[in-house]
Formats: sequence, C-alpha cells, structure tokens
Amino acid sequence: MEHLSYLPGQWTFLIFGDGPERIMKPLSLSSSPTEDHLEVTKKLAGLRFSELVDDLEVGDTLSLDGPYGSFSESN
Repeated sequence: MEHLSYLPGQWTFLIFGDGPERIMKPLSLSSSPTEDHLEVTKKLAGLRFSELVDDLEVGDTLSLDGPYGSFSESN
C-alpha cells in the first residue's frame, strides 16, 4: 500500500473494478493515521459490495478515492 495521508474523522471511497463494472462506496477510515495499515468500517449486508469486501484476500488490489471530510469539535 502506498502511503495515504489522512486525519482522524475522514473517509474514503473504496472502489472495485473500473468502467461500467465499477462499484464504489464511501467508508469511514477507522485506523489511526499513525498506523502502518489502513482499516475501514463496513457492515456486511449481503449486497454485492459487501460480498466483494468479504471476499478480499491479502494481496488483492482495489482503489481508493479520498480522503474526504474534516473532523471538528463543537464547544
């Protein structure tokens, strides 16, 4: 994985395939930016995107678009 710079509270699009077969969904980045891996949060709901996520194996390739969003605190 190439380094992805992001801040806590941001999200990214997880993308499978390209062209007309492309499937993408926005997912929360749940790993810390200081960790050496990327972790996202996805509830597996039995839909096609969930099946693709569930079938991922070490070494599989997919694309990301992002990060997006900003974390803000309210006072």
